[in-house]
Amino acid sequence: MTKNQEKKDTTPKKKETTWEFVRSLIFLIGIVVVVKLFVCDIFFIPSGSMEQTLHGHPENGDRIFCTKLNYLWSDPDRWEVFVFKFPYEQTPQGEASAYKGEHFIKRCVGLPGESIALIGGDVFAIPPSATNRSPESAQRLVKPDSIQQTIWLPVYNEDFTDLKFEELKYFWDISEESDNAITLQDNSLQTFAASPDVTLSFKPHTRFGELTGIPDRYVRRQVIEFACPVIGCNGRIRKTVSNPKMTARCPKCGEYLQESDVINYDFRTGYPANYQQTFEKVSVVADPQYRGEWWHFVPDLAFTGNCTFKQADSTLECSIISDDTEYRAVFSPTTTRVFKDSKLLGEFTTQITPGTKAKLQFYHLDGQLRGYIDNSELFDLKVDPDHLSPNIIAPQKTNITLTLHHGLTLSDIAIARDIYYYSYQDSRSFFNLPNDGYMALGDNCPSSNDSRFWGPVPQKNLVGTALFIWWPLHALKLLF
Repeated sequence: MTKNQEKKDTTPKKKETTWEFVRSLIFLIGIVVVVKLFVCDIFFIPSGSMEQTLHGHPENGDRIFCTKLNYLWSDPDRWEVFVFKFPYEQTPQGEASAYKGEHFIKRCVGLPGESIALIGGDVFAIPPSATNRSPESAQRLVKPDSIQQTIWLPVYNEDFTDLKFEELKYFWDISEESDNAITLQDNSLQTFAASPDVTLSFKPHTRFGELTGIPDRYVRRQVIEFACPVIGCNGRIRKTVSNPKMTARCPKCGEYLQESDVINYDFRTGYPANYQQTFEKVSVVADPQYRGEWWHFVPDLAFTGNCTFKQADSTLECSIISDDTEYRAVFSPTTTRVFKDSKLLGEFTTQITPGTKAKLQFYHLDGQLRGYIDNSELFDLKVDPDHLSPNIIAPQKTNITLTLHHGLTLSDIAIARDIYYYSYQDSRSFFNLPNDGYMALGDNCPSSNDSRFWGPVPQKNLVGTALFIWWPLHALKLLF
């Protein structure tokens, strides 16, 4: 066989191989398109409207995985994070909308046919089947605990590592007679059996001064990029800093970071761009009337801490305060008692061995009090009205206090707050949803462009459910 014959014989095989490659490529692209259109998709979070659930940034925002299959046979569930296409061509003022056709991501709060009111930070709903549609018939909605755990917004965290007493007093009011009763050692706060009772009252801070409550626009300075000064350590991670005067610690080696180590800061707040100019004219801290237009004090709070009772009669008393109402849980090794003001709501048996560490949690949430020991539910009590009433108002004072009695060790304590939902009109009016419309709200309520402004999301505009954050890896988490 000649060389020309060999070339002639192999040419058709090369053409066939090339066509097989092109055909496979077309088939693969077709599969990707079908999957992207009908099965799942990946989206990028460019803004902060869903903080702290989702971190948004024009370049470095979270990447989420969204499934579209479930909407083929089911509808969105309340409280789930969902993706939809912006439905409106015009703004409520009649101007051309800049968002038409763009993908939005929010939390589904209102379902088709419901009437929704946002009062006192909570959500009230009149179902479409209700025959009595007066405002008093609206029922307070309660978030499931599985959802709530993804919603809690951090206010304060302390692991007591190398903590100085002056730093502790920056965040907590401590009586002078209690100073000598507290010892900071072994990454914990300790009191002793012979010590007098120690009471710590949390002090919320903002850039504008100390407040009488924990606001929904709580300032959390966030170190988003830093260079650890320790040789051989390259720790880089998001780190929330509650105190504007203090920096963070490296999560890899624990070294304190100085201002010179920080490459980039960000502020996770709900303040508008012109807040500084506005606050120069009016003192929001001193003027309650003006303050109400800018922030609200959150009554739905959570305390978490690891506690070691040193003896059988040791107790930890945790109080969540909303104006003149005090919700109180008194934990001891054998019994936990729960109060609303002076009224005993319940007494629950606990089994904690003195000298062993137990994780304690106490929540005031959606009109209920919840308590947990080592992540197991101890009580769930309804303490506020089920239905909307004129008595439900925005509180002017909220706080958390701790009282340590007869010797305790506290470590890894944290305070968190719930989302405070409200209408910018600050009225008790209802959002009436059509039979095919959903109410979409952002978790960062003070800084969210959502259904409060442009209306419900039609069924036809739904895209899918956000399942989890897949990038960056250190932010990996489920969203349901």
